[in-house]
Amino acid sequence: MDLKQEAIRGVKWTSLSTGFSFVLGLIQIAVIARYLSIAEIGLLSLVAIVLDFTKVFSDAGISNSIIHFQDLSRRQLNSLYWLNVLLAVLAAMLLYALAPLISALFPDADLTAYIRLVCVAIPLAAIGQQFLIQLKRDLAFRLISSVEMVIRMTIFLIIVVLLVGFDYDLKAVLYATIIRAGISGIIYLTIGLRRYFVPSFSQLSISECRHCLEFGLFQMGSRTVGYLSSNLDKLIIGRFLGTTVLGFYELAMTLISRPITIINPIFNTVSFPLFSKMQDDLPRLNDWYIKKIALISLATAPIYCGLYAIREDLVAVIFGPDKEATAVIVGIICILGYFRSISNPLGTYVLALGKPNYSFYLNLYQLMIHAIILLIGARFFSLELMLWVYVLSAILMTVPAEYYLRHELSRMSIKAHLYTIIKHLCIGVLMSAVLWVIQQTSAYNTLDIIARLMVCIISGACIYFLVNLLCNKELFRDIKSILKRPQT
Repeated sequence: MDLKQEAIRGVKWTSLSTGFSFVLGLIQIAVIARYLSIAEIGLLSLVAIVLDFTKVFSDAGISNSIIHFQDLSRRQLNSLYWLNVLLAVLAAMLLYALAPLISALFPDADLTAYIRLVCVAIPLAAIGQQFLIQLKRDLAFRLISSVEMVIRMTIFLIIVVLLVGFDYDLKAVLYATIIRAGISGIIYLTIGLRRYFVPSFSQLSISECRHCLEFGLFQMGSRTVGYLSSNLDKLIIGRFLGTTVLGFYELAMTLISRPITIINPIFNTVSFPLFSKMQDDLPRLNDWYIKKIALISLATAPIYCGLYAIREDLVAVIFGPDKEATAVIVGIICILGYFRSISNPLGTYVLALGKPNYSFYLNLYQLMIHAIILLIGARFFSLELMLWVYVLSAILMTVPAEYYLRHELSRMSIKAHLYTIIKHLCIGVLMSAVLWVIQQTSAYNTLDIIARLMVCIISGACIYFLVNLLCNKELFRDIKSILKRPQT
């Protein structure tokens, strides 16, 4: 198998799917922001956090163990399938029972009914989850991308119809979440039954999957801690500052996290199975990882620097009027978004090496740092000061630890990695500075808001491209050679 060609095909199909999701997602966010109140958006954020956190336990790290261990028998896969479904059912039942206790953690938010409503999404998704993972393991990204685009369009239409046509409240999004889980589960189950195997209780043997479960437990612990760490800001804001403040923060984080959820999966979805195939060739793995980071940094640096420059107009266009607080928050946390985008691939790298325990310890460290900073900030500082302290501390206290981890695992060059991301960030800052100069001109301020955005986006893209063309010739040559390489 030509791994380079498989990677190129995977990136192309995943790019098509995520690009489609990006456009549709922006429209969906705009609709939700206009038809739900700020407090309802805050409630929706809390429900989503609780649901996704529960899904971590329902999977128990089984999915990634299937990709890491490339030679599992059909009997082992069958056993893992039923274990995954069983855990999903148990997780849903536990979440239903604990809903009142979870709701009590947030004084001004009654989450019980909403949490209990979405519980059913967990087992519905689980019936096809393992077959989706097997498709990823086999690099079937064309099929996955086609399915995901159909599902995404269907869910978008459901949300629009329920919100606009029937004037539903946030339940419209929750119903769409359940429907998405059901459609996804049924489609991938149908594909799996035809392509892989028919699950059977007669072949159930948990003892044969012990090594997968041991791998999965550390992975589950790592994902649990990592998920808490990345969402602790929302939980603490919702707990101490209320759902209205959380609503503004959620909209800001939607803009900040959107590039990560769109760009990073293009590389992560493809790189995990590929990296797993390189786990015994560390120099090659390191080379691919640094090139991956270079591409992600090249893409996200202008986005976050540009987002800072156009934050006020962009928030007004996407979310509507009276969202100035969201623009202020975006200006503070956008730099954190960039560092999260380049830190995100660390998970696939660690898993490919079969070291989920390292990821667990790192996430635990980050969780402790974030918890201390956010709790102190929420109790004693204003929201803006709390966020400034949080952003600076998160960068200064966790990024060096990530570099140490990579060096410890594979002796990856810190200098090469650091040079790549700093170079793109500096070019992005330069672009943002030029845009600020443009924004100070009288001609710019006579334009309407859409025209101003177009001027900044086009000018910023041209500036960033030209500077990179002069200062980043080697990376551009690599990209050009990839795009021109004939397919086999």
